[in-house]
Amino acid sequence: MLFVLVLGWSVFPAHAQVHPCNGSGPGEVMVGEQPGGNGIAPIPLCQYVDNGSYQQAPPAPVRLPDVYMAVVTHPDTNLVWSATGYANEKQAEQVAMDACAKAMGEGCGVAAGWSNQAVIIVVADVAGNLFVNGDGDARKAQKLAMGDCEKYSTGCQLMKVVVNGMAGGANYFPATFPGRRLFASVARPKGTPPEKWDDKAWLATGQGGYKAAEDAVLTQCAHDTGMECEIRVTVGNGLIARSLDDQGHIYWLNASAPAIVERIVRSSCPKERECRLVDTFDARTPRTAVIDVSGSEAPARGFYSLARPVDDAAEKAWGKRAIVTGRTTRAEAQAQAVELCEAESKMHCEATPKEGDSGISQMMLLVRDSTGKPSVFFGSSKDDVKNQKEKYCAKNNVSCPGGEVVDLAKPAKTTVSI
Repeated sequence: MLFVLVLGWSVFPAHAQVHPCNGSGPGEVMVGEQPGGNGIAPIPLCQYVDNGSYQQAPPAPVRLPDVYMAVVTHPDTNLVWSATGYANEKQAEQVAMDACAKAMGEGCGVAAGWSNQAVIIVVADVAGNLFVNGDGDARKAQKLAMGDCEKYSTGCQLMKVVVNGMAGGANYFPATFPGRRLFASVARPKGTPPEKWDDKAWLATGQGGYKAAEDAVLTQCAHDTGMECEIRVTVGNGLIARSLDDQGHIYWLNASAPAIVERIVRSSCPKERECRLVDTFDARTPRTAVIDVSGSEAPARGFYSLARPVDDAAEKAWGKRAIVTGRTTRAEAQAQAVELCEAESKMHCEATPKEGDSGISQMMLLVRDSTGKPSVFFGSSKDDVKNQKEKYCAKNNVSCPGGEVVDLAKPAKTTVSI
């Protein structure tokens, strides 16, 4: 965006006043020049001479040449490259782009370009992402940049104020480079992959720069599947978050810090749907993996487990399940559920399901049908598990009571009737 301000300086007769001019005229003498540079010509400076008899009307305002500035950034760092005081927009951008490319290679981009007396503000969030904006009013420019940061992130702070050089200007190029930010990326096959790969996603974290992270997952995904793959999400120094809506759809999101993950989940959720956080992956922890889309090794809700008496007759007579939710590991959840079951039923118990919690479902419904068979349904919402129950009962021509819905995101250690 370019802000063009016509500098019409009003000048009036005064013994010691110096002003821009087009060369000395009646009643004035040329006393020097304002230096030029970066393609800007020197500007003559004049002073009025008052001999007591000559009265000169104020001359027309002088329009100074437009000068331009540009700020260039790179996603791998919170450094900026700025060039100010240039005769045209392209020249300012090219100078800053060349300096960035010399330090960073590919990936540099113009974040903002303004002219004349505008100010460019650079704000950084907690993960080092930059938010850049400008305006003719410095306070408004800062408000805009800070507002963009606070809308999408947290830990926002002012990093740099770039002011145009009106007399040739100056460039700001970082003298040192602290290293690239660490990135994480997720890739999936394009289109609809074969069943073998439909439940898989490729993850790389702790990679030096966004290109390294994206290349790592795209290369591995293509190698494993023989298909063309695409990036689903990339984040620097922050977190990749995975959410699930109440219709079972998965979303891959990026967040700059743990403090805003829930806000990102809510803001990205489609209208009139409910979304929950499934899990997160830290961009700074080095790792490459193929992960299950329908499972989680570290669910945000924690792990759950059910437990029941091992003997079927004893299970039916007790008519309950022990349930433990919100535990750190599958093993912890299973052990506590078995312990509770045996304490309450006074029988030998076992954890169910034996393979443990998948980590992805958000709701569970327990029901015993008219034949006495117990069933457990898992899903992304209360409606989801109820619909599953209705379909199962209709398909098997059995009647089912209401059953009890359990929210797996709520920590609990109790027994429920079935």
